[in-house]
Amino acid sequence: MSRGTGAPAPRDTSGASAWRDASPRRAIAAPRSGGGAPTAWPVLVARGVHTGISPLLMPRPVAEAEQIGRAMEAVQGGTPDGITRVARVSWLAGDWTLLSRTSPALDRRGRQVRDRGSRPVLLSEGLLVSGVTDPCTLAPDAQAVLAAATQRAYLAFLHDERRYPAPAPSEPFRLHATRFDHETAPAEPGTPWFRPSRWFRPSTQPCPEPTPILLLSLPEPP
Repeated sequence: MSRGTGAPAPRDTSGASAWRDASPRRAIAAPRSGGGAPTAWPVLVARGVHTGISPLLMPRPVAEAEQIGRAMEAVQGGTPDGITRVARVSWLAGDWTLLSRTSPALDRRGRQVRDRGSRPVLLSEGLLVSGVTDPCTLAPDAQAVLAAATQRAYLAFLHDERRYPAPAPSEPFRLHATRFDHETAPAEPGTPWFRPSRWFRPSTQPCPEPTPILLLSLPEPP
């Protein structure tokens, strides 16, 4: 997404606390790495013009595990520069990876959304991927599917913020994973979803380079 004008508002994660669930965690297992094609669910967390932070799109496994608050915190973990974070997920059972980024929210005409105090609104979007634990990046076709899902949901939210059914369940889609080494991954260097020096895992430093990278794309049609 293109940058908006003006200084970005401080990242607000206060809304995540309202979605914490005190009941015992129910584990939803993901497929193990190598156990088939990965499945991906879009994630979207954002403010509106009149309302605060809300989980606008949430994967079914997150809702069933009662981990919406954790997912909100995780997807908002980056700085508002559009750079993608890739992190292992420790709050769901099984093998999960979350790709996420925060950038200015845009309206239907591509203009920066601002709240009633004229502060720029930020949008945090992500993709929760099952069965993947290696560093990964999104191919352009997968980026387009994610962008379409999050933009459609955010525009619906802006149309009627108070009646939007948050959190709405996101629709999963299948991915194809191709393994490349750091030097030969066929993605465009410098694009927001391809920053191989920015791979993160919980409580560790970025993965050493060179390291294998999974390129996640849509499967070829049969």
